[in-house]
Amino acid sequence: MKKDEAINNTKGFGIVFSIFFFLLSLYLFYSKSDIYYSLITLSALFLIISFTYPKLFYYPNKFWMSFGYLIGSITTPILLSIIYFIIIFPIGILLRLFNKDVLDKKINQNDKTYWKSSAKLQTDFEKQY
Repeated sequence: MKKDEAINNTKGFGIVFSIFFFLLSLYLFYSKSDIYYSLITLSALFLIISFTYPKLFYYPNKFWMSFGYLIGSITTPILLSIIYFIIIFPIGILLRLFNKDVLDKKINQNDKTYWKSSAKLQTDFEKQY
C-alpha cells in the first residue's frame, strides 16, 4: 500500500468513527433525552485527529480491517449455506420432481445430432437499443 493510500485509509477510518460516535450520541439523546458529552467529545476528537495527524489511526485501522476480514470469513459461508438450502436446493428438488430439464442435458438416443439450430435473426448492430 502506498503512503498516500494508507493516510487516506486511516483518515477515512477516523471520519467514519467520528460520524459513528456522533450518531450514537444523537440516538441516545432522542431515546433517553440526555446529552452524552463524552461521545460528542470523542467524535470531535476523532474528527480533529483525522485531519491533523491521521497516522495515529494506522494500527486501530489495521486491527479493525483484520476484524472485518475475520467476521467476513465466518459469516460468508454461513449465509451462502442458508441461501443454498433455502433457494437453490428446493428448486433442484422441484425440477427433479416435475422432470424438467432446464439445461437440456438429457440424452435422446433417437436424435442424430445435438446441434441446436437458431433462427436467422436480422440484427441491426448500429441501433442495438
